Amino acid sequence: MARRGLGSISGKTTKSLSLDSVSRSNERKTKGIYPSGDDAGRFGSTRYGTVLENYNRESDYARWRHGQQYYIGVGTSFAERMIAVRSHFLIGDRIHQAEVVLSLFPSKSSSDSSWTTARRSRGSVVSHAPFDRSRATIDGDRLVYQIVDEFREDELLHKHLQMLVGDQIEDSFEGGEARDKVASAPGSIALTLLAIDPGEKVLVFDLTKPQGRMIVNGRLRWSRLEYDPSDPWKTVWRPGNHIGTSLRYYCNCPDFSKSMTANTQTTKFDSSGRRFPMPSASRRIKGDYEREMAGYMKSWGDLSVRADERRDCKHTHCMRWDANVPWLEPSDMPLGMQGDRIHAGSGVVRDDAFSKTMASYQRNAAIDWSGVVSAACGVLGFNTSPMGDMARRADRPILWNLDRKPEPEHVRQNDYWLERGTKRLWLYMAEAAEWVNEVTMEDGSTEPIVSYIEKDELKRLLKETV
Repeated sequence: MARRGLGSISGKTTKSLSLDSVSRSNERKTKGIYPSGDDAGRFGSTRYGTVLENYNRESDYARWRHGQQYYIGVGTSFAERMIAVRSHFLIGDRIHQAEVVLSLFPSKSSSDSSWTTARRSRGSVVSHAPFDRSRATIDGDRLVYQIVDEFREDELLHKHLQMLVGDQIEDSFEGGEARDKVASAPGSIALTLLAIDPGEKVLVFDLTKPQGRMIVNGRLRWSRLEYDPSDPWKTVWRPGNHIGTSLRYYCNCPDFSKSMTANTQTTKFDSSGRRFPMPSASRRIKGDYEREMAGYMKSWGDLSVRADERRDCKHTHCMRWDANVPWLEPSDMPLGMQGDRIHAGSGVVRDDAFSKTMASYQRNAAIDWSGVVSAACGVLGFNTSPMGDMARRADRPILWNLDRKPEPEHVRQNDYWLERGTKRLWLYMAEAAEWVNEVTMEDGSTEPIVSYIEKDELKRLLKETV
C-alpha cells in the first residue's frame, strides 16, 4: 500500500537535499546579545568586539592622523565653508553676545551631507586682575582660588559661571581683555574648572589633569602635562599672568557627541535604525526627555561636562591643526597598521573633489540649522543631551529639541528651545516666565537669538581664535 503524505522533512531527507530546518526562522540575527526576562522588549542588541578591535577603535592616534590629513587635504578634505554665528543670552540684566566659528565637514552619513564643528575663541572670558598666588590654596588635588576683582558683579552670577564649569582656564593673557592674549603662549598651563561658589567668591580647579602649550622640535603643540603630587605648584598658573578660557571645541558627529539624530531629510539609508534611531539594549533610558527623544535622537554615552575628558574626533583634531595648536602626536597607533596607511578617505589622494561624498555635499549645500544650533550651544557650555529628572536639574542652560514647549517647571533662565523640524529658536526669560524669539539690545534694536555673522567679521574671528 502506497504511503500517503510527503514524508519526513527532517533527518536524512533534510540532510540529503541540503534543506534548511523549518523549526526556526531562516533569518540570521545580527551578532550580539538579545535581552530576555525583565529586559525583553528593549530596543536593539549589543555586540562586543575583540580586545584588538576595541583598542583600534578607541585609538586617539587614528583620530589625530585623520584630522591632520583633513587639514592638509589628503583624502576627503574638510570643506572650505566656514561660517560664524552670534548667540545671545542674559547675564544679570544685560544681553550678552557670544561668537562661535563653525566648520562644515562633508559626510555621507549625515542628513545634510556634513557634520558641523564649533570652535570658541580663546579668551571668551578673561580675568580683569592677574593671578595672585597668595589667594590660592591647595586642598588635596584641588586648587581653591579666592577671587576679588577678577570678574564684574554681573559676570560672577551663578547663571554665568555655571556655563564655564568644565572649561579649561589657562594663563596666556597679559591683560584683562581677549585682545591681550599672548600670540602663541608657549609654556601656558590650563586647569579645569570644577565648581564655583558665587557667595564665597571661590573657584575650584582640578590639579591632576593639567594641559598646556609646549614647543616640540620647534613647533607649538597642545599636550597633557605631568602632575607631581609632591609639588602641585609646579603646574599651577604663573603669577602676574591673567587667566582666561582656552580654545574649546564641539562637534555634532556621532564620534564626538556620542549621539545620533534622525536622518529625516533623506531616504537613501536602508537602515531604519539610522533614519529613526532607537535606544540600544546596552543603554537604559535616563529620564523623560531621553524617552521622548526616542525615534529622533539616541545616545549611547554621556558627554562629560569637562572639556579635558571629552575625546576629540577627527573633525575637532582638524580644527586644532587649523588653529596652529594641534595635539602632540598620540602614542596609541592602531595595532597591525602603519601610520602612513591611516588616511582620511578611501584612498590616499589629494583633494578628492569628485567623490560621491563631496558631490552630495555640494548638491545639498543648504546648512542644517539644527546642526548649527547644537554645535554652537555645545561649545558655549549648554547641556545638549539632558538626562535624569529635569525638575532637579542644575542651572546649566539646556538646548531643548521638542515639538512643543518644555514643561514650565523644567526650564531655567537662558534655556534654548529649538522647535523640532523647524528653524524657530526661542530663549527662555525667567523674569517674564515666557519664551522669546528675539532680544532687545542696549540701543533699543532687536536681534534674533542666534544669527549669522558677516564675512568680514568671520575673518576677524578666525584671527582671534588661536
